[in-house]
Amino acid sequence: MSSNNLEKQAAHCLLHNTTYRLTSPEAADPLVGFRILWRTLKRIYRSEPQGIHRLEDGDRRCAIFNSETRNYEPVIAYYRKMLDPQPGWYLTKEELPAILSFRKTWLPLLRFGLARSLTCLISGKNRGNRALDIHIVTEIAALLEFCKKEHIDSLIDHAPYLIDSNWQYLQLRELGVFVTKVPSPGPLRAHHSVLQADRLITTSGYQEEELEQNELRVSVSERESWIPEASLNYIFDYYPSSPDPKAGVLGFYSHAGWLRKDSGHTDDGLYIPETEVYILRELRDYLSGDTDMRLLIFPHPRERSPDVWPRTLAFYREQLGQNIQWDFFREGVSSVRSFHEADIGLAAYSTIIYERLFCGFKVLIGNALTPEFPFTGSQLNQLCFNQSLALSTQIEKISGLSNTAFFQEMELHAYHHLAQQHILDRVLRQTQNDTPLASHHHDEK
Repeated sequence: MSSNNLEKQAAHCLLHNTTYRLTSPEAADPLVGFRILWRTLKRIYRSEPQGIHRLEDGDRRCAIFNSETRNYEPVIAYYRKMLDPQPGWYLTKEELPAILSFRKTWLPLLRFGLARSLTCLISGKNRGNRALDIHIVTEIAALLEFCKKEHIDSLIDHAPYLIDSNWQYLQLRELGVFVTKVPSPGPLRAHHSVLQADRLITTSGYQEEELEQNELRVSVSERESWIPEASLNYIFDYYPSSPDPKAGVLGFYSHAGWLRKDSGHTDDGLYIPETEVYILRELRDYLSGDTDMRLLIFPHPRERSPDVWPRTLAFYREQLGQNIQWDFFREGVSSVRSFHEADIGLAAYSTIIYERLFCGFKVLIGNALTPEFPFTGSQLNQLCFNQSLALSTQIEKISGLSNTAFFQEMELHAYHHLAQQHILDRVLRQTQNDTPLASHHHDEK
């Protein structure tokens, strides 16, 4: 594809893609541009960058690029396992502008920022995305400056869902930096229907199916398949041996859709809050019938927050009532490390689908309000229940199957961790020889 077409696609993403950096009320605020301009100026004024980590024994020419600083150790540990040579830097998008010279930057930024802010004040069209340009220009400028200074020639983009990821790639390509993008296991169509990179790493069987359909605008020269990043936290609970699932237990995995909606989170058009209500009511109706099955709710961590918990109890009591057997999974144990506590897991549009399948356990997907997911032709369609295919029919179809028989009959081998056995075996060997992660802040201004 020509550079001109790539630029047009990248620019379209900047303006029209859904951003999660602003809540819906923030994006609708006429003053959002001025607020972002003020925050951006403060970031550049900082005397010490907090989001640059030099990783000892890593290749100084290779950097990991992520959206945030918190919980960065697991991300680094993942790439230390997956890459050879190992990366030498960890960079945080929102903190990186602190390396820019305030004296040289403040005036042009002020001019650009005020112009953008006035546009956002006058017009509400794409207001949030336009305002974020103020952040984005400084973040990309800082990244380019860092790459030049440190002679970076390879960058791992761990946040390719961001609206400026493709535009950033085009700027890095001009510097001769080889960019690898590593999406989370969810559908590429959700955040990566346009994806530009030198190398793409897929992390789920569904992504491989999407690419085979050739309906996405993906421009890459290389492709590889890896285990998901978060799987290092739990996969060895299930490999090389796995506990048997508890028969007769249905597990609902919450995305806290109702809570996110109440909190004003961005509506991405997936109707997750409504779909989760649909699933819970379908479960209520099914369990009210002649069945010995019981329901176990796996709440999202947000729902467990002490100040939210009373509302959580009220929500589930309203949806499920008191006439069926249901309970919450015990607190303090991660859902992904407890897949064996339920024979069949149920969820809406969520990464838990791919995580549970990756670990070798049965799943059903409620997609009554998201008929475009899974796409026509995906193996996941066999696992869906909706207005056309009753939940009871699907439960009866798979409840009597062992996990092994389930994956065989549904032809879901590409979703199972055994499809990545060679990687898991290598990681196991590496883990036995691991040394503690070492890093330090890069504090040059």
